Amino acid sequence: MDRRLLEAERTSIEADPQAELEELVRIYETKGLSADLARQVAEALTQHDPMAAHADAELHLDGAASPLTSPHAAVTAGRCYALGAVVPLAVVSASPVGPRIELTFVAVLRALALTGWFTSWLTGLSPLRLVRRNLVLGAATLAAGLLIGLVSGVKSR
Repeated sequence: MDRRLLEAERTSIEADPQAELEELVRIYETKGLSADLARQVAEALTQHDPMAAHADAELHLDGAASPLTSPHAAVTAGRCYALGAVVPLAVVSASPVGPRIELTFVAVLRALALTGWFTSWLTGLSPLRLVRRNLVLGAATLAAGLLIGLVSGVKSR
């Protein structure tokens, strides 16, 4: 999501650098700087690195956004994981003991696809890429867990 915002800002800066400079001046004026000082700050920061100036002042990004530094990103990630956990939990709770492993495997893959789609909707990133990534990594993790469980079950007998 941050990359998408930064790319949109880069396009705006390239299309109309003067308007973007004026936008920075207004941002610094609203923070309490005098008009002259706001212009000096905006010009100095733009001259040094226009993208960094806009990322910081306008988008409130410092280039190091992560769930550890961005509470919003952490809450969004937590909601996505919670949404993804509901489907398999419901299936495991409702399914009979016999086919539980197979049903759980399918439910987890469906939940991972749903979570990938939901994340793409929130971030604007490619749904195909996120769903595919979730499914491939999830299936590999499920298979590894199942294999480890089967091997450890055989060794304990």
